[in-house]
Amino acid sequence: MGMVHLAVFTLKEYCRANWLYMETFLVAVLLFFYGKEYWMLGTQDVFPILSFFALAAATLTTLRITGRETNTRIYILLTKKLSRCTYLCGKALAIFLLDGLYILGLFVLTFKFTKVSAELTLIESLIHLIPVFLVLILAESVFLFFSALVLRNPIFLVGLILVILGVNHPSAVPVYFFLPIQQLIKSSYMPGGLSTETGLLAIFFIAFFFALACWVFSSRELDYKSK
Repeated sequence: MGMVHLAVFTLKEYCRANWLYMETFLVAVLLFFYGKEYWMLGTQDVFPILSFFALAAATLTTLRITGRETNTRIYILLTKKLSRCTYLCGKALAIFLLDGLYILGLFVLTFKFTKVSAELTLIESLIHLIPVFLVLILAESVFLFFSALVLRNPIFLVGLILVILGVNHPSAVPVYFFLPIQQLIKSSYMPGGLSTETGLLAIFFIAFFFALACWVFSSRELDYKSK
C-alpha cells in the first residue's frame, strides 16, 4: 500500500505544481497536427498514432517526475517506512497512471469519433490497445533507469538512442537485440494483434530495466549535501 499512497501523493503534487501543461500540450499538438484528418482515420492509422503519443508522453512525464525528486525532499521521504524499491515503484506507478489516463481519454475520443468503431468492436479495440500500453511501460522503464533519480549522472541520451533504435532498428540485426517498440506499434493495428514472442520480449525488457533501476537505486549512496 505504501507504493500506492506514494503514487497518489506524487500525482497530487505533480498536478498542483505543473498543472499537466506539457502532457496536455502533447494532446493538443497531436490533434492540431492531424486536424480534421484524425477523425477520418481507421484502425491502421489511429493505433500507431496512439503508440507514438504513449512513447512521447512516457519520455516527457518520466523525466519531469524523476527530475523533481533530485532535491533534498527525497531524503525526507526515504526516512519513512518505505524501501527504496517501493519508493521507485511508487514513482513509476504515478507515471503510468497519469499517462495511462491520457491514453484512455484519447482512446475514448478515437473510438467514438473515428472509423475505428465501424471496423472493430469495443473489446477488439481494447485488445489492440494492449501494445500501446506496453510501449508506454517499456519507454517508462528505460527512461526511469537513465534518469537523474536513479543514476548519479543521468544519461538521457543513451535511453533516447535505445528508444530510437527500438523504433527504427536495422532489419539485418535480430529483433531481440533491441527494444521491441517497432513490433509493438505494428501489433497495435495488425489483424493478428500482439504475438507471444513480441509480448514476452517486451515484458523481459520492462522487467530488466525496472529491476536494474531498483538495484542501482537501492545500492547507491545518496549525497545529502548536494542540492
